[in-house]
Amino acid sequence: MLKKEALAYIKQLKTQTYPWLSNKKLKEIESLLLQTANDQLDDRSSSLHLTASAFVFLENAACFIDHPYLNRRLLPAGHVEKGEQLIQTAKREFEEETGFKTLSKAPVFLLDVNYHSIPANPIKNEGAHHHIDFRFNLCMDTNRFQQGELGLHLLRQEEAPEEFQPYFLLQDLNQAQLILASESHL
Repeated sequence: MLKKEALAYIKQLKTQTYPWLSNKKLKEIESLLLQTANDQLDDRSSSLHLTASAFVFLENAACFIDHPYLNRRLLPAGHVEKGEQLIQTAKREFEEETGFKTLSKAPVFLLDVNYHSIPANPIKNEGAHHHIDFRFNLCMDTNRFQQGELGLHLLRQEEAPEEFQPYFLLQDLNQAQLILASESHL
């Protein structure tokens, strides 16, 4: 099921015209997915597994966390758990890491997928491995419901890590989503 979902998202991204997407990258990731057994995609011990990230705006900034092992600012993200869908992972990880809920009525969409290598982590007894990370645009509820696991940083485009700066082109679209979500609460 997870492989089927991931491949459907790749197919969906192929129809998008986002300037950060390349057909070459999408075909390479699609090929990796096709070569990987479904049960490995949510198995943290496999050499390739899936993760999901949340790209979330708050006014003129986006939410980032300090990754505790990689020592860099990243989107809130994490591993797909057994039986979980990719969007569920992005929402769960955002909520766990930041302490903020996502708006359930707001539209959610996939904005990118990325492949990257992760170095070995002896503390967690994890060998070097690879992630295919599905990146979703979400909207947040600004009322904190719990203390987040990681520090939340609101960064403007020029402050954000370079790989995420193109996503700020979505700010106008995100504002429209928030308006629609607030109107649905009336």
